[in-house]
Amino acid sequence: MSDFVSVPLRRSLVAGFVFFAMVMSLGQALAGDSSSQSGSVGATVTAAAPVISNFDMKDTSGSPATIIGTQIVVLTTYTFNFRVNAPNGWTDVTHVYARVWHDGGNDATAYTGQTTGANYRASLASTYSGASAPAVGDFSAVDGNLQYVQGSSSVTQVVLGQTYDFVLAFQDHAQMRAAKTPTSLSTSGYNNANSWNAEIEVTDVSANDVFQHQQTGTNDYFEFGVATYTSVTFTGPWTATANIAPGGNSNTNAVTITRISNFDFQLYAYFSTDLIKQGDATKTIPVASNVKILQTGDMGGDGTFTGTGSGSKVYVLGSATPTYHAMDASADSGTVSVTFNIAVPLGTSAGTYQGTVFFTVQQQTPLP
Repeated sequence: MSDFVSVPLRRSLVAGFVFFAMVMSLGQALAGDSSSQSGSVGATVTAAAPVISNFDMKDTSGSPATIIGTQIVVLTTYTFNFRVNAPNGWTDVTHVYARVWHDGGNDATAYTGQTTGANYRASLASTYSGASAPAVGDFSAVDGNLQYVQGSSSVTQVVLGQTYDFVLAFQDHAQMRAAKTPTSLSTSGYNNANSWNAEIEVTDVSANDVFQHQQTGTNDYFEFGVATYTSVTFTGPWTATANIAPGGNSNTNAVTITRISNFDFQLYAYFSTDLIKQGDATKTIPVASNVKILQTGDMGGDGTFTGTGSGSKVYVLGSATPTYHAMDASADSGTVSVTFNIAVPLGTSAGTYQGTVFFTVQQQTPLP
């Protein structure tokens, strides 16, 4: 058995040596000279961020004039004015923002840091994904109580596919927070606490960059104020829900008072006349002690009038302390429901009696 096994092993070993020799001989036969030289392959990549220039905000009434360092009026049209140059082409632009915000008493507050509400910051914005050029229809109002006025806006080509001039019209809603006129401007940063600030921002996908511009052509940081504004409206009249016998009393229907104020305020009511009998002005129901507002709003209880005239107020929001009701951080207006109670003194003659009541919104002064 041992001779039978050893023979195949010897054959295998010989065959292996023969194959190795053949391979080595082939290599020696095919070898020749060679030479090489190194070189470089490259390309220039440009990833320049967008450039914003010619920034201003203007009053559109009459000859357009800058509003920097002035006080604007709510419900009035103004414009953001600026130029954007996109060196990589407009197809690389992803967003354009035109922003305003109230600094909340701290000049260092950025737009993103102002989180009080929609009456404290607002923005016009557009979003792009490979667009070849911008247009006025790209923009909309975001983040705050700002109206975009597309019909008064424009986008003008300067360099095809790259550079464009923007005029974006807007209006502040009625309760955008009031702010006094800035006292001074600065080229080193925002400089007036409790003012409004403005900026333009553009993002570019190729540069992976965000570019913000906050200064005018004179390098002043853009700050402005917002004028105070109040309004009060309601649809009456108030009428007792039942006929009242002398010595009795009745509530009236409820009426909703709509008030607007862009700073802290009081809402109060007073009568300019007693309740006068129709057809006989000699007969009256005195307001004093006979007419009251049922508890509502900030009132701690029912409010009784002590007479006629603005010196005999009943406070619905705020108080005579004085304390002031905080302006709305986000809403465009606010409401409160008011119901009167009328008492008829003994001996009052029959008839229909009417008086005139005024509701007043009074803002806190001065602005900080």
